[in-house]
Amino acid sequence: MSKTKARLDALIESMLTRKFIVAVVSSVLVACSYIFDLGLTEAQIALILAPLATWIVAEGTADVVSRAKTTTISTTTTNGSPAPLETVNPPISGEIWTGAAQIKTADEKTDE
Repeated sequence: MSKTKARLDALIESMLTRKFIVAVVSSVLVACSYIFDLGLTEAQIALILAPLATWIVAEGTADVVSRAKTTTISTTTTNGSPAPLETVNPPISGEIWTGAAQIKTADEKTDE
């Protein structure tokens, strides 16, 4: 029962984040616009939702970046007992892959 309660508590906590609440409010706004015929055009709805969606994506990206920068390292002490966990920011060195495709432009292509 305690595992179920812990999972339920984690679910409730995740549903109370600002990003989730903004997503729900945005969805309710769109649904109410169509259900109650509020007279909003699709362009007006897009003007309202675009900044909200941008904010959600920006916050999510910031969360991912902050979690990627911080790693947790566990070591042991001299007597073999685990040492407290330390949070460090590993140094970035070498070539960093950004995920962008490397495509040659027409000027860079050579005749083969």
